[in-house]
Amino acid sequence: AGPTPMTVAGDMTVMGYIKVQQGSGGAPITIGGNLIIGTNCIWDCSGDNLTVASNLFIYGLLEDLNGALGSNYIGGNVTVVGPGVNGWDAATGTGTNGWDVSDVTTWGVGGSLTNNGFIFGKGYGSISFDGAGVIAGSNDITIPTMTVAGNYTVGTTITLTTNTPTLNGTLTFDIANTNQIIFETGSTNSTLYYSGGLDVINSGSAPVSGSVYQFFSAASYGGTFSAETLPALSDGLSWVDTLTT
Repeated sequence: AGPTPMTVAGDMTVMGYIKVQQGSGGAPITIGGNLIIGTNCIWDCSGDNLTVASNLFIYGLLEDLNGALGSNYIGGNVTVVGPGVNGWDAATGTGTNGWDVSDVTTWGVGGSLTNNGFIFGKGYGSISFDGAGVIAGSNDITIPTMTVAGNYTVGTTITLTTNTPTLNGTLTFDIANTNQIIFETGSTNSTLYYSGGLDVINSGSAPVSGSVYQFFSAASYGGTFSAETLPALSDGLSWVDTLTT
């Protein structure tokens, strides 16, 4: 009878060896609890919106092969669990496990993102971090682009391959770590533009004279942060801010 919307009041677990593909136009799927995508299982959001009210756990593959239709939103935390074998084939542009952030689809996340598996993408696929949390995990993240509208701590290195990020929220970096947001040279727009707020903290040893901390890497830089907060220093030391260069 054509595409039909579906609402699951609680949790939904996809297990065994299953591919879920949403119908085109008029078939949004809303899950009131958690969504667990099991090992060897695929969830393809093509055609309409996927909304998960709580948390998302990815053991298999999450993708959207028709990015021209719909958007997808996870209200809680997203955990890419694994397996520990890279599921992305650069030659064919396909994946077998992990999170495929591709095409022009925007994936909204209201909580934290933990990447212990693989996140990859092509085109203008984007993750919009709309709430508050930490972007972290045992593996780095490489995606086309991203938007930060909330308050997020950068706990892993994020490489953007296509377009400059939109930084309207607040980014927190810890100088005790070496995490960066890297904008690949040769991307569609080679300039990384700053906006929003920058909050720098220190969970490690006190800085000493001559210490250097790099949070961003791009061919060039533009814009400004609306506010910057830096850790306190001992007497006689002061911060030198070279974010614009």
